[in-house]
Parts: sequence; C-alpha cells; structure tokens
Amino acid sequence: MAPSSDDWDFIIDRFRDLRDEHNRYVVYLIFVFIFSLPLIFILLYVDPCLFNLAVPGFALLIPYHLFKERNLKVVGIVGVIALLLLGLTFTAYQVESIYIGRSPDEVSSDHLIDGQIDRVHGRPDDRFEFTVIVSQDAYADLILDYNYTIQLNLGYYVGEEETVQDRYVMEYRENVSDIGKLYHIEISDLDEELYEHHFTLDIEREDEDYSEGTTTAFGPFTVGRGDLYIAIFAQLVSSYIITFFIFFAFLWWRTGTLEKAEEKKKAKKEEALSEEED
Repeated sequence: MAPSSDDWDFIIDRFRDLRDEHNRYVVYLIFVFIFSLPLIFILLYVDPCLFNLAVPGFALLIPYHLFKERNLKVVGIVGVIALLLLGLTFTAYQVESIYIGRSPDEVSSDHLIDGQIDRVHGRPDDRFEFTVIVSQDAYADLILDYNYTIQLNLGYYVGEEETVQDRYVMEYRENVSDIGKLYHIEISDLDEELYEHHFTLDIEREDEDYSEGTTTAFGPFTVGRGDLYIAIFAQLVSSYIITFFIFFAFLWWRTGTLEKAEEKKKAKKEEALSEEED
C-alpha cells in the first residue's frame, strides 16, 4: 500500500523537527539523495539530457520548498555539496560500468562474420589485434572478380553515435574451412580515448559500388580509470553547477522582489493606519 499524502507530511514534519543549526545540512542532503538518485537512473534510460535540469532543480527545491528553508545561503551550500556528491556517484557508475566485466563483443553483417578485437582495455602503445571473416557467399554472390577491401573503422565512443575517425585496410591471413577468409590487422600508438570499432566490406563494381558494415562494438579503451573519472566528473558537475546557479539566481531575484513588495505593502498599511489615527 503506497503512503498517503498525510503519511508523507508526517515524515517530512518529523525530519523538520530534527533540524537545528548543526544537522539541517545533513537532513537536506539525505533527502536530495533519496529523490535524485532514482531520478538519475530513470532519466538515463528515458532522456539523459533531462537530468542536467532535473537534478539541480531537486537540489534547490528540496531544501527551499519541501523544508521551507528561507536562508538562501544554506540552500546554496546544500545544493553545491549535493551536486558534487551526486556527480561523483554517477561518475563512478559510468566509469565502472565501462571497465568492469567488459569483454570483446563479436559483430557481424550479411557477409562479414565474427568481427572482434582481442581485448578491450590497454595502454595507448599496446598492440590490438582485430579479425573478421568474409563469408564464402560474399565471394560467390558479390565479390566475384571485382576489387574489394576489408576495412577496420575506429571512432570515438562519446555515449551517442559513433563518429569514424580512422580507417585501416585489413590483410588476408588464412582460409577458414567451410566459412570464408579470415582478415586481420594489428594497430598501436593510439590516443588516450574510448574507441568503438566496426568492419566494412567495400567492392568496386562496374555498375555500382557496394558497401556493407557490421554493427559497432566497444574497444579499444586506452584511457586510464583516473583520467576518465576526472573527465566525466568535470563534465557532469560543470553542467550541473551552471544550471543550478541559473535557478539559484532566479530564486534570489524572486525572493528579493517578493520581500520588497511585502515591505511596500506593509509600509502602505502602516501609513493608512497612521492617517486614520490622525
């Protein structure tokens, strides 16, 4: 049975009663985490762009609206600390999901089979071997006597679509019985990056050139854990903080405007009372 609105009000009131000058920061931070962490992981699969707006909004509104905190200095300090901690938490989730249990994936297409890398992780100066099999059907139905190339395509993995940066022509290695021909390439001296790769078959034909490519797979990852933590954390927190301060500046302006309006209203009321007395 889900809690009713009265139940939530009772819980919030109990936490409000716990507040004092020393522990209210902790109370606010706990509630920001309780509300924000599930939201982050939901938006990760719905629309990742939204948590650049939603998370700073929660960090601001939970102390101000839920707990009726009217000291904007406290609201600002709690918001910044919460965003730093949430940024570190989500950075750890992203980095460790990249590194833990990541094994080479096999990719394929209609006529390219078992395309893979020998390992996903390594240093920039390590040698990485890529292999793919061109099927017998490709030679019988498409390649025939035409010129063709098998290429490895490396792109930067940035969490969105892959952007091809480098192409390498692969070399024939051996026949694979009843399957096709195996092509391979070894590359090294890469930049410190998170790469994705896929393979393509390109055929130069008289009527129309033909090209097909496999799906993409992770690797090689040549950037260290520490550097990746710093890069992702800086990117996340900078976007969070900028949005938070925009919201905070609006709240500061709105609060000041309302206070001035209230002071004017009070002054007019006092002036009217003084006139009546006269």
